[in-house]
Amino acid sequence: MRVDSNYYAQILNSLDNTQQQEQTDLLELSTNRSVNKPSDNPGAAAQEVTNLAATADAAQYETNITSTQTMMQSATSALSSVVTQLNQAISLGTEAANGTVTAAQQAETATSVSGILTQIISLANTSVQGTYLFGGTSSTTKPFTQNATASTGVTYNGNSGVNTVQIGDSLTVQSNVPGDQIFAASSGNVMQSLTDLVTALNANDTSGIETATTEIQSALQTVSDQQGVYTSSVSQLESQNTYLQDETVNLQSQENNLVGADLTQVITNLTQAQTTDQATLEATAKIMPMSLLNYLQ
Repeated sequence: MRVDSNYYAQILNSLDNTQQQEQTDLLELSTNRSVNKPSDNPGAAAQEVTNLAATADAAQYETNITSTQTMMQSATSALSSVVTQLNQAISLGTEAANGTVTAAQQAETATSVSGILTQIISLANTSVQGTYLFGGTSSTTKPFTQNATASTGVTYNGNSGVNTVQIGDSLTVQSNVPGDQIFAASSGNVMQSLTDLVTALNANDTSGIETATTEIQSALQTVSDQQGVYTSSVSQLESQNTYLQDETVNLQSQENNLVGADLTQVITNLTQAQTTDQATLEATAKIMPMSLLNYLQ
């Protein structure tokens, strides 16, 4: 009896199919993906491209938020210190205006207020990693420098530009307030009011001291108002960051649904393919000697 030669072709075809299945299953196990090349599932592969782009955008927005939060937290901290310094100046001015302070004491108070002005200038020049926070869009130049020839005793070297940062596909947030709007605003000029108080103290001018102290109170209100811009932006950043984190989780879930491997099913398929492969090899080992013997007979 001879074995049909077509039977060998069938055996080889079966072996080839099972071995390809084994290779596919092993690849899915190692990558945890059911789609390892576009031809595996063209539709899922195309959707994955869109999904990956959205994931990359979300990651970039989160990075923007993190870096902006660092800047804004530093700015908020600096302004809080400015508020503290201005409150101290108001206390000094109020005490000096009561009419019982000597000229020598006024001079000492003037020195203290001058020290406050110097500290506020330093705070107004706060920088993070080389970026000045209160220079408008001019972030590489120190915003404020002392200038004895200026009426305020200080020169603003920045501009009135506002920086924005993208934190969503169609969402941006204001990330700064220009220094001239905080420290040299018409509604309350920090630098001018402190300079006026120093001048009045040195002149032992009680009326001037009262006026300058009132100016500082207005300046304090201006700083507090502008600080609110930062507070609002930080709140918006935190809200958007929470949304992006949730969106990233959703995108990862979609990614897994699109191309993730069902490991339980893959292991089952692999086991079945290996079993079939082994059975085919064992059957072939029995059939081939019989065929050879028949051929020799």
